[in-house]
Amino acid sequence: GEIPDGFYLVDDSEHPQPEFQDAVIAAVAKVTHIAPADANGEIIGSKV
Repeated sequence: GEIPDGFYLVDDSEHPQPEFQDAVIAAVAKVTHIAPADANGEIIGSKV
């Protein structure tokens, strides 16, 4: 897969932290762009 341009996070699938992920992305989005998903709705091979 390709490494996208922009910020993205990788979560621990065994111990997901969606609230933390959402908070970090919201904060980072204020200062830079968030990487878009690819045509398959994935980033680095993982579903967004």
